Amino acid sequence: MNRSLVMPQPTAAYIMLFLSLACTSTRPIVGKWVRAGGDTQVALEFLTDGNVTSVVGGKQLVGKYEFLEGERLKIDYGARGGAMIFTLKLDNDDLSLTEPNGSTSRFTRQQDGPVGRASPRTPETTTAVPPSNLAPTGTGAVTSVHAAHILLRVDGRSEEAVLKRAEEILKIVRESKTSFAVLASLYSEDESNADRGGDLGYFPRGQMVPEFERVAFSLGPGQISGLVRTSYGFHIIKVVEVTR
Repeated sequence: MNRSLVMPQPTAAYIMLFLSLACTSTRPIVGKWVRAGGDTQVALEFLTDGNVTSVVGGKQLVGKYEFLEGERLKIDYGARGGAMIFTLKLDNDDLSLTEPNGSTSRFTRQQDGPVGRASPRTPETTTAVPPSNLAPTGTGAVTSVHAAHILLRVDGRSEEAVLKRAEEILKIVRESKTSFAVLASLYSEDESNADRGGDLGYFPRGQMVPEFERVAFSLGPGQISGLVRTSYGFHIIKVVEVTR
């Protein structure tokens, strides 16, 4: 018999976990949740039919969720975003989702109103970055670059704390099967493009600040930079395409 088709017997602990999370009468996960903190608003809405809607900076993804043993939650966005597994902690109106690398996002229950409504904020128009260990790739003079990025702002926060978070996100970017665009929409704090997956479009030399330009013009298509510190914070750049 194909072992993959055999359903394991649920343990008592698993049954209790499922009931405590899924039933609307006891601390339900069903409902709308908004991430606490961060410049880019992230909202989740869990429905009773197993569907989940994620809204990140105005960009919406629809997927499926299921509870796993060990107080874990799987969210699968299919081909658009892949699957992610979190350790889940639910305490009344507070929800914590912890990734395998230990990074935790905290959410609070949204009592009413549409999911993902954010306060208006004027975005900064220039962002930039460069890793210290990249060498130019390809041949011929690159005249313009199409790139995307993830930005973690400092803005008066502890630089050490922001750096630690940026390192965690860089590890996720390098190891995850989830697309860079989805990760940028989840983690980037540049509200001018987070809802577009961090897409900066094409830009020629001289348009970005020097640090950003050096990195972007040294990478080849599909390459991702390391962390780079600028006056805006820490960035991760991915070059999509170049023209020569």
